[in-house]
Amino acid sequence: MSNLLKRALKFSIAPAIIIIASKVIGILVLNAIYGLDLQIGNDLGQSFSTQLYVSSENDALYLNSITDAITLAVIALPLFYMVLKTSILQDSQKNPRTVVKLTKANLLKWITKDDVSFLKTFIWTAYLWIISGLIVANTLQGKTYIGIGVAAGVCALMASWGVLRTFEIESNKVYPE
Repeated sequence: MSNLLKRALKFSIAPAIIIIASKVIGILVLNAIYGLDLQIGNDLGQSFSTQLYVSSENDALYLNSITDAITLAVIALPLFYMVLKTSILQDSQKNPRTVVKLTKANLLKWITKDDVSFLKTFIWTAYLWIISGLIVANTLQGKTYIGIGVAAGVCALMASWGVLRTFEIESNKVYPE
């Protein structure tokens, strides 16, 4: 197995676990807070045999919308942090004023270590695209609030810009201007 494939697999495990955990924990927390009538059943005719059943459509809409928003947030926030860190690191190497501003804000540790790679950013962006696509599809089907679907679309567009920016920064390392 190639080193690139090994690194890609290593980087893709964390966001996958985070997505599943955030959805499950969101369901459990909302169930505990609001006392929703959740039941687990098996339906062999579906693509997933284990199903969650909610007593009313309004509860299902609310539960799905909030857990979609939580899942979107736990994927989008670390991704935007990675893009911001990469941009600040690159800007600090070109512009000494950035180093001074970071020192005044006590954020100098951001530029001391380059632990964000393009591969990691791209994998997190791919997961965000998948989650955003699912949320937008749920919104179009009426299973998620419209505001959350719009936020998912905006996050996907911003992530696309971020991954392009990161690619530009990484390609400038290989082929300087």
